[in-house]
This record gives sequence, structure tokens and C-alpha cells, in this order.
Amino acid sequence: GAVQLDEVFESDFVARLQQHFEHKYGRHFHDGHHPHALRTGDKRYMLTLELDEAFGDPQLVASGLLMPFVRSLLGDDCIMTTYTAVISLPGAKDQLMHKDFSPLFREKGWKFKIPCWSLQAIVPIVPLDTATGGTAIWKGTQRMSEARSRKQTDVHVPEVPLGSVLLVDYKTAHAGRANQSGHVRPIVCLAYARP
Repeated sequence: GAVQLDEVFESDFVARLQQHFEHKYGRHFHDGHHPHALRTGDKRYMLTLELDEAFGDPQLVASGLLMPFVRSLLGDDCIMTTYTAVISLPGAKDQLMHKDFSPLFREKGWKFKIPCWSLQAIVPIVPLDTATGGTAIWKGTQRMSEARSRKQTDVHVPEVPLGSVLLVDYKTAHAGRANQSGHVRPIVCLAYARP
């Protein structure tokens, strides 16, 4: 349901993203009312990113190292469907386990045996570790209902360094872990799908 790709982005490129993100979206770096952001948990906010000079850079949204992996799973005609950032503030608690979208089909009997139809590329703006809170992945849940996924105990929380990407099948159960650091933890989330 997930794979980590290391050294996709150069450190100076990520540093520019960090500076630009703080300058443009730093007003969301506190807990409170944010009319242009969606609260996604305790001290967590999701906002849509603008395709500007930094976050619209083809090196990020259509990375020459990342896109071959995306296309191998979704096909050469895949498209970017959503582009967000999730901000976890210091002291944010564990997010509840969830799947980002409901199943494509309501009929019973197909048992989740469909190929990946959409995935999310998680690009950390700060390293994801036990202090800042990584993304917990419930292994094998891309082939299970959400109810059955809640019973799974095989959970992996990868540490994702700067420059790396965590690719997650949209059918996979996951949750952001607590931010125990004293710093804001933003991640960029690029979603790609079959057309």
C-alpha cells in the first residue's frame, strides 16, 4: 500500500520550498480559525496549494524521478487531481486511522482486488520522524474495507527524510502521528489518478 522513494529532490530545492511555504502559508502556523483551510484533526489543517513559482515548479509536480513510478502504477495518461498541504502544529495528537476516499464500487464480491486507481505522493517539508510525527501506514489495507482495516495491527510509521517521497495507494488506511516537536510539520500532498 505504500513505498518510500529516497533522494528524489535535492536539499537546496527542499530548502527553497520550506522558505516559500513559511512565507506564503505561515499565517496557518497557529491553532485557530482559518477560513481557507480544512481542519483534519487536532491542531491539523489542510489547505490547497497554489501552483506558483515554487509549488508549481515542474521539478516538484512532474518530477523526472517520481513520475516514472507514478506512471508505472497509473498509466502514462495519469493526471494530478488534488494538490494540498497538511500542517500539523506542535502538540497535535495522533490522527484517527482513515482512508482518503470511499471505495469506487458499492457492489459486494469484488473484494478490493482492483489495481491502484489513485495515489498520493507525500513530500515532507521537514523530516518526518518520531518527534515531528510521520504517517502511519496500516499494511495490506489497500485490499480491505475500512471496517476490516480498523482491526489490523500491522502498522508501519516510516521515517521520511527531506528529499524523499512516500507514495501511498489511496485505498490504504493511514494516519498522521502526533507532533511532539516544538515545530510546525507541513507535508505537501500531490494526488495522481487514472483519468
